[in-house]
Amino acid sequence: MTSHSLKPFSNPPSPFSIIVETLLERDHLKFDFTLTGDITTLNLPSPAENPKRTEGLYHHTCFEIFLKRGIHYFEWNFSFTGNWCVFEFEDYRVPAQTKNNLGSHLFSLSHLSHGATAASMKVSIPINEISLIEKEKLQLGISAVLEHPKGILSYWALNHPHTQPDFHHPKSFIELL
Repeated sequence: MTSHSLKPFSNPPSPFSIIVETLLERDHLKFDFTLTGDITTLNLPSPAENPKRTEGLYHHTCFEIFLKRGIHYFEWNFSFTGNWCVFEFEDYRVPAQTKNNLGSHLFSLSHLSHGATAASMKVSIPINEISLIEKEKLQLGISAVLEHPKGILSYWALNHPHTQPDFHHPKSFIELL
C-alpha cells in the first residue's frame, strides 16, 4: 500500500489533513481516503437514499481520482452523499467524442462515513474495465474539494503545478505503473 498526502492549493479556513492509501491488487486499484480535522466546519451532505450519477460534484465536498495513459484519461468524482460521476477525456480537458458507458460498473464505493473529527471513503476501480492505451505508463491524479461555510472551497491535490487549482493539468499526475 502506498500513502499519499494531499496538499491544499492555498491555506484553507480550517486545518485539515487528507491521506489517501492506494493499492494495486490484481486488476483493481483501491483507494482509501481519510480526511481529518474539525469536520463540523465543512459542508458535508447527508447520504442520498438512491445514490446516482450527478455532474457538478466538484462544486461541493468531494474526492476525485484521475487515471491517465498518454493524453487519454478518466476522472471519477465521489460525494459523501454516495453520488458519483465518471468522465472520459481524449486530451487535456477535451471530453471524449465516443460516448462510452461511464456507469457504476467502473468503480465500487464503500465505507462512506464521517464524524466530528474524521471522514473516510473507500473506492475500488477495476482497471481492466477502462480503455486506456496499454503501451503508455499509467499515471494517477488524486484530489479533493472541501466546501467550507459560506460556499468557500479549498482545493487539494498531490501537487499544484499551475497558478490556479487545476486537477487536469498534465504535471499534476504521478507515475503509478
